[in-house]
Amino acid sequence: VSAGRSAKFFFCAGDRSSVPLRTRESSEASGGPGPGGGRRGRARTPRREREGAGRGPCDTGAMEKAGGARAVPASEPRVTPAAEANAVRELMRNKTMGQGDQYHVISFRWWQAWVQYTGYEEPQEDTMDTSGERPGPLNAAELVSPTFEAELKPALVEDYDYKLLPLAVYNKLEGWYGAEQPRFQRTAINRASQPGLVDVIVELYPVRGRVGIVGDNGQPTGEYEYVLLSRQLTVAVAQSRITTVADSMIKRRADNPNGVVPMWRRIWYKSVFDEPAETADAGDGERADVNSDGYVVVNEENGAAADNAEESEEEALAYVLFDDKSASTRATLLDLLDAGPVRLEIRAEYKGSFDDPWPRESVLNAWKLRLKQGDEIDAVDTEGNWYEALVMGREEIDGKINVKVHFMGWGHRWDDDIDVTDSKAASRITKRNVQVEFWRNFAVGDNVELKDHKNNKNPTWYSGEIEQIRDEGEDEDLSTTSKDGKAIDPLQAEEAALPGKRLLVVANTSQREPMYRWVCAQGEHICKMYTHLKEDRHQPKPRASYSSGGSSGYGYGGTYGYDSGTRGRPPVAGAVGLRNLGNTCFMNSMLQCISHTPQLTSFFLGGEWRKDVNKDNPLGMNGKLATVYADFLKDVWGGNHTVVAPTGLKRTVGNFNPTFAGYAQQDSQEFMSFLLDGLHEDLNRNQTKPYTEQVESKGRPDAEVAAEQWRRHLLRNDSVVVDHCHGLLRSHLTCCKCSNDSITFDPFLSLSLPLPVHNTRAVSIFLLRVDLSLRPEKMTVDMESRACLGDVKKWISDQTGIDAERLVLTDVWQHKVTKTYRDKHPLSEVREDDDIWAHELASAPVEPDLEEPEDGEGAAAAADGEGAEGGEGGSGDGGGAAGGAGTAEKGKKGWGLGLFGRKKNRGDAAQANAVGGKASKEGYPADQYVDLVLMLERKNQGGYGYRIEVFGPPRRIHVAPGTTNADVFAKVREMNSRFLDTEKTKAAADPGAAGSGATAPNGGEDADGAEGAPLFKLVSTLVYNYQTPSGHTPIEETAEPFTSRASERRLVGVVYTAEGYGVMDDQEVRMGVTSHRSHEEHQARKERAGERASISLRDCFSQLTVREQLNETDMWYCARCKEHVRAYKKFDLWSVPDVLILHLKRFQYLPGTYFVHRQKLEDLVQFPLESLDMSDFVRGPVAEDVDMHYDLYAVSEHSGGLGGGHYTAVARNMDGLEDPTGEWFVFNDAGVSRADPDRIVTPRAYVLFYKRRGADRRWGGIVPAEADLATPRN
Repeated sequence: VSAGRSAKFFFCAGDRSSVPLRTRESSEASGGPGPGGGRRGRARTPRREREGAGRGPCDTGAMEKAGGARAVPASEPRVTPAAEANAVRELMRNKTMGQGDQYHVISFRWWQAWVQYTGYEEPQEDTMDTSGERPGPLNAAELVSPTFEAELKPALVEDYDYKLLPLAVYNKLEGWYGAEQPRFQRTAINRASQPGLVDVIVELYPVRGRVGIVGDNGQPTGEYEYVLLSRQLTVAVAQSRITTVADSMIKRRADNPNGVVPMWRRIWYKSVFDEPAETADAGDGERADVNSDGYVVVNEENGAAADNAEESEEEALAYVLFDDKSASTRATLLDLLDAGPVRLEIRAEYKGSFDDPWPRESVLNAWKLRLKQGDEIDAVDTEGNWYEALVMGREEIDGKINVKVHFMGWGHRWDDDIDVTDSKAASRITKRNVQVEFWRNFAVGDNVELKDHKNNKNPTWYSGEIEQIRDEGEDEDLSTTSKDGKAIDPLQAEEAALPGKRLLVVANTSQREPMYRWVCAQGEHICKMYTHLKEDRHQPKPRASYSSGGSSGYGYGGTYGYDSGTRGRPPVAGAVGLRNLGNTCFMNSMLQCISHTPQLTSFFLGGEWRKDVNKDNPLGMNGKLATVYADFLKDVWGGNHTVVAPTGLKRTVGNFNPTFAGYAQQDSQEFMSFLLDGLHEDLNRNQTKPYTEQVESKGRPDAEVAAEQWRRHLLRNDSVVVDHCHGLLRSHLTCCKCSNDSITFDPFLSLSLPLPVHNTRAVSIFLLRVDLSLRPEKMTVDMESRACLGDVKKWISDQTGIDAERLVLTDVWQHKVTKTYRDKHPLSEVREDDDIWAHELASAPVEPDLEEPEDGEGAAAAADGEGAEGGEGGSGDGGGAAGGAGTAEKGKKGWGLGLFGRKKNRGDAAQANAVGGKASKEGYPADQYVDLVLMLERKNQGGYGYRIEVFGPPRRIHVAPGTTNADVFAKVREMNSRFLDTEKTKAAADPGAAGSGATAPNGGEDADGAEGAPLFKLVSTLVYNYQTPSGHTPIEETAEPFTSRASERRLVGVVYTAEGYGVMDDQEVRMGVTSHRSHEEHQARKERAGERASISLRDCFSQLTVREQLNETDMWYCARCKEHVRAYKKFDLWSVPDVLILHLKRFQYLPGTYFVHRQKLEDLVQFPLESLDMSDFVRGPVAEDVDMHYDLYAVSEHSGGLGGGHYTAVARNMDGLEDPTGEWFVFNDAGVSRADPDRIVTPRAYVLFYKRRGADRRWGGIVPAEADLATPRN
């Protein structure tokens, strides 16, 4: 919980009722639940029972960490790695995800370590060897949100950051390994919005609600508790579970000793979205950089009152009421909250009787007492119908305030007086567009009711259609009585003074000629369809104007719907922000770019799209995407919003493409491709699509082949998107054996331009010297992505002079060695955030003899500490490895290992096997090194027993015959000379004092402080089982051989006692890293990167058209050679469209064995804002009157890292759009600000949008003339 406060947390899973997980947040605020009541806020327990509360989907499947919650120990006996893998394969076989299934979220690092340890990717026999360290307990700590421990971090990527495990698989693994806190159990939900459709996903981010109690003064008391709610819950069940939490808070209040809960309650809520880091400005005009997570969650009090602070009137009015009417439906929270990391601020208010006022009434009604003439509101008439209304005046008599209300579109005889000082009467009024959907965003073709103004007393209303729209101020021609032979009624005098657009509406009347009339968009001469007219259910429903978000706003007394955004007038047309619906910055960025495309936006706003809608296209979306996109553009360009919530558009896109239905971060370029392709298919003028084939050149001229291919393309694809956004790409393949050529032409929507950079990546290594008194050194090298870790070792050797054979590279995660890298391990399979530690050993490790010794089969079968149970001499946790060691003891009793190493000889492998350490695939026998694991011994809470905390990276030391326990203690003291504060330990006992040496127990006198208490002790520990001291075997400081059970001594715990911790140099332990000159040089190169010559856009085009040879995985079939060959490939641009979309390929993906390595290129690409000349790159013929110069008008930007970045946009209002000022604007979700044109070119640029200068030419003016290629329009 933010600010370090404690709170109480509830969850519901399966049949479990809500239980507290954390201590309650206390507050000294006075005030408690108020008296009084009202029926519609009353809790309905019988309804909850009928809904099956507790039997539906769980609220979260809980995050089980709470003050003092302990780790779950392993509960099943160990088996071989191969047996583990086979058991999990059996559980995963034919596993499909179903609604309500339970899953656990674990770290993908842990899963990757387990896969490498068990060989899970390939079937194995139980006796087969494996590589990799045995992982520790199941873990998900690195996935925890930095602001709330019960939630996951935003923007996590599956199979890169986390792994989803079915409950049965998780339980099996937990039995073998145990589990550390926190644990995240999640539910699979069906997110499909249409009945009969199934789209099941795991709900990573349940809705977190913070429940607060409202006091007598209508303000929150400062007491809060938390509840996690699944979106699959019905509204009724969610409300019931919230009231359960609220009631429990009331019962425990100090001023309520009898635990009485008032009879009447009502629950309010509002959504609060976590915002990306870029919403904050850095202060100098630059947008702030994202942090390592790429996402910064706003303060806990974002949009909510701080503890013990009063909520403002604006904050109070933002809440929505859970009313009986809404709760009685079967709607789920998923229907209400179409977002990802979203929180609910919840307020519960109580009263003792029906007649008492609600505590919040005074706050909610305060604005109504200030109403004055001209204010716009929503009001309900005596029949319960809500309408837009105007305040005509107010009158104050005897302390009462009567407001005269006029219902817009109705005569004054329907006006009403409302006493706003009476809470019941005042409930008939809300803010404008809370109850009445905002419908005055107009586009050509929208249907409205038109009033016949010639009879104001009993006017006649007609069904009309908007034919033309003009901006306010363009009134010079609105007084004409005819135009083009049509009789037009001019704008009436009473509407001329009103603000807003002017509409030319045509209506069919009883007269022979239709009626044409100019009206004001904000006036009363038009009404929403079916305000006065009756709906004919047998006729197609006419088109009405509405918001892309659906029902706008909730507010006091509102009904459920979707937030359409923030009403207001933007500074410039189109300069409107888009609300982040939960990781939708990728969508918002691209929508801003596409909405600023003049050719498409003018096509939609002008209503031309209606005649092209193709509802019969099987590849389209029945016109639904085009319709909702048109509504979205009306919201953005209607001049009535400063922020728009594109909820309807997101839902429609998600229904047709599940990739964009969830809450995960996606790629803006992929969203652009889907959206434009979907609009193309919805607006495809071809009602039927004939079968066509690719046109081959076969020696014909390019112009002839290109024209034929374009003609065939138009037979199946003909839309406004094709008209202005499609071009042709020439593809030339040449056989590397017989020089056979194949030339084809392919249409393109956007061009993906490769960045001409070296395929390298920065690799950081922490070097631990053989002298453990020295600090680790951080080294950094730029290495080819296709290199292996053996190359990294050679580079370290060149930099330091250390023999590469004495270097061992390991992966360290959460203070554990998860694997030891082989020299041939590809660098592409090392994650960028992996910590690579290089250990310098005293001697080169002995390479394994890969041939099994003839008489060593029994020992070889002992699987590196995890052998089958029942081996001779083996029992308990020792497993078969211990058994193997016990057998070897009979023949090699007393043989030990030393610290000083030796060169390889023919007997090494057999000797290693003789002591139970079989030859490892990692490069040397497993018993020739020891990992020193640093631990702290801490008392448990309450003073009962001890617990172990691990810190720092393990130190690996090489061992060889002759090592004694005392030698290991000496090595640890060498390390302690850096860790322990010499000033504090100078009074320690003399190492040569009596009692030291071979017989000193548990650290000896040398390890003691001044009072004789040991500073540290050594223990033999099993494979990373650190949680409790019970799994540790003490090591005495004696002259005895270090070990005869090597498999158990590979991990030696250096346990610092309380006395040792007291003299420890904490800063040295946790921050003691020295920068090697290679790291400093790398940092300097990064700082100079912005100063050196950057990449030009011309360089990217040249890279696109360079001739290259196909690789082995992408070969081409040569018809002449009759085989697949590595042909030579070359691309050329043949034609370019009016709208040129350029995608800079910043993201690289290199496939690996266990995951796909991802890399982002941060290089600066210099691109022109004006006059991009494409004539040098287009190979096809171009008409003389076609201008080949392009101007930039929008950029989709990406900042931050992979999986955790943030998308923004910059766009320019150009000619062809409304109010073409030419200004640049920065669009950062809901935030909009003017941009400096000199700061448009940045490394954030990802997708560039260019517009051809001059007049638009269909298909980019392709030759031959478009008339020769045009298809008939239906």
